[in-house]
Amino acid sequence: MDYKKVKDFWDQAAKTSGLDDKTNAGMLTEGNEFNSIYRRTSEHKHFLELVDLNKSMRVLEVGSGGGRWSFFLADKVESVVGIDFSQAMVDIAMQGVKENKVDNVHFYCGDMFDYQSDVEFDLVYFSGVLQYVTDDDLCKMVQKAKALLKSDGYIISRDTTQELRRVTNTDEYPVVYRMVDEYRTLFEKCGYNMDYTEVSYVPRRFSQFISKFYSRRLLSYRLAFYIQTFLISINNLLGNPRFLMKDHYKSMLDSAGCREHRFFRYIEK
Repeated sequence: MDYKKVKDFWDQAAKTSGLDDKTNAGMLTEGNEFNSIYRRTSEHKHFLELVDLNKSMRVLEVGSGGGRWSFFLADKVESVVGIDFSQAMVDIAMQGVKENKVDNVHFYCGDMFDYQSDVEFDLVYFSGVLQYVTDDDLCKMVQKAKALLKSDGYIISRDTTQELRRVTNTDEYPVVYRMVDEYRTLFEKCGYNMDYTEVSYVPRRFSQFISKFYSRRLLSYRLAFYIQTFLISINNLLGNPRFLMKDHYKSMLDSAGCREHRFFRYIEK
């Protein structure tokens, strides 16, 4: 894995983000403001079902990006520490601290392996970051997380997976899309059991089309959502025909199966 390419990609994504809420820059939903709101809302709701948050909890988020998750957690826990190796992303997050006037969220630019803390965390959240590291470094990150966690602490991760086979990209967007069983096996080697995994949110068809109207402020979010729901109903009545699918999606289905954003929860053995 070329980590310099990974860092360069995220620095560029932060600097060129055109989203209204810059903290969403890490979602890679440029040109689709509507979908960024839908995904954020859906994933936040799911997270609250996955994790029993309380005001005494301390959370470490690895891969905090522009801070969308850290700010979401801020009023639900005692404190949040966010780590990201993209300075441009951390700059967005720090601006968010000022704008949101939060005093229990702290961001650091750097490598997780260099992070030291006298505080023990209740939860380590790998926020869409494990897909950008090698298997060996993934295991090292899990061991580092274990050293930072309380004895009853646990790990949550959010990663993009592939259904039928592992897919690795080595271009300007280096990433490895593992299968669910690969994550299960890797974490078991590190002393953790996967006790939960599910799609983090359900992608909805026609979001790009609806976003063209929403971005011009011709529709409210709620109305855009209802129109999208109607189009999806028509699509389902037609049997989800392939001619309505984008070519890259057809290719993905034929070769490696569905690509999914998933939540994982891991408990120490």
